[in-house]
This record gives sequence, C-alpha cells and structure tokens, in this order.
Amino acid sequence: MNQTPIPLLDETPSCECGAALLQGQSRCSKCLRRERWQRKHAAHQRRTRRRNENRRPPRNPRKEA
Repeated sequence: MNQTPIPLLDETPSCECGAALLQGQSRCSKCLRRERWQRKHAAHQRRTRRRNENRRPPRNPRKEA
C-alpha cells in the first residue's frame, strides 16, 4: 500500500483578512490601522455635519450711514 502522509492543519491563528498573527494578537496591524482610521473618519464626519447644521443664518448687513 502506498501511504502518503496527510499534511497537518496549520495551527497559526489568523486575522479576518487572512494574515498570520503573533501570539496574543487578535487582529493584524493592517486591520487595527483600518479600524482606527474608520473611527477617526466617522468622528470627523459627525463634527463637520454638526458644524454645518448648527450655523445660524447671517444677520442683516449693517446699514451704511
């Protein structure tokens, strides 16, 4: 009989994107940076939207003497 060894499954933990992780990591550095950027970008979008919504209409221009 010809017996070929079955390759063992890779026990290295991997990230959602498929990158190999070091011990104690839950996400790779690329995914951590992407998540940080998304949070900062969402906060920036909220600030600019809020700033535009809260603006009062300009008052009447001063009358020239």
